[in-house]
Amino acid sequence: MSNICNLLAVQTEVDCSYSNASVEQVYIPNATTGEYYVLLVDNFDNLPGNISIQQIGGSGSSDCGFLSSVAITDAAGNDITQFDYCNPATKDLIATVDTSDFDGNPIDLRFNYKWYKDDVLIVDLPAQVQSTNQITVSESGVYRIELTAYDSTDPDVVQSELPVSTDDVTLTIYNTPSFTVAMPASQCLNDNPVLQVTDTSTPPQTYSYQWYRNNTAIPGRQTFSLTRHSPAITRSGFQIPDARRLTLLSSPSTRNLRRRF
Repeated sequence: MSNICNLLAVQTEVDCSYSNASVEQVYIPNATTGEYYVLLVDNFDNLPGNISIQQIGGSGSSDCGFLSSVAITDAAGNDITQFDYCNPATKDLIATVDTSDFDGNPIDLRFNYKWYKDDVLIVDLPAQVQSTNQITVSESGVYRIELTAYDSTDPDVVQSELPVSTDDVTLTIYNTPSFTVAMPASQCLNDNPVLQVTDTSTPPQTYSYQWYRNNTAIPGRQTFSLTRHSPAITRSGFQIPDARRLTLLSSPSTRNLRRRF
């Protein structure tokens, strides 16, 4: 955001809560997703005191996380845009610090990193020299980094009073689908053979199904079993030998299995 002062004009004003009361309320009706709203607090009487701001309602957020001095990125330094993975895949999370936010010589800065998974502390690294820190994760969860930084040459630093910057990312890591396909004892078309999928994953998962014939999706065949009595499959559709392939989807992973009649 830039040129903020020039944007503070009557034409862009959303609400004004000026009053003599010690507690005032500001309302931002019909807020638009993705827009930032600047709250200007003016001590009109120029009296000493403390001013606090608290959100008391609404579906928007007064979180100033976008002003954070740390961001979780991928190994290339880019924002993470893919949040779904499959075992045995792992994901590297990099805490990247904007050192320009801190006073002092960058070489004298020290960084305290705390990584959390689902609000449980998993990594605590105080007084680090590097302005990046990496963890590798293999489980679903909300991963959060909390960062404080200070000038190591400043003798008056109070660690407990350092401002905290945070960022978080939610990852879902799925188990790779595991299943078997039951083959009928008879493979004769006149016996109406049925292929049936059994989930062998631990724990069982929720799947979507799609059956294929010769690499072409069979319309309407999206359940755990396949029989030639389906309206979409006629006797002439079952040639011998003929490959039957099931693609089992557990987003974002896929497994294929072939059977022949």
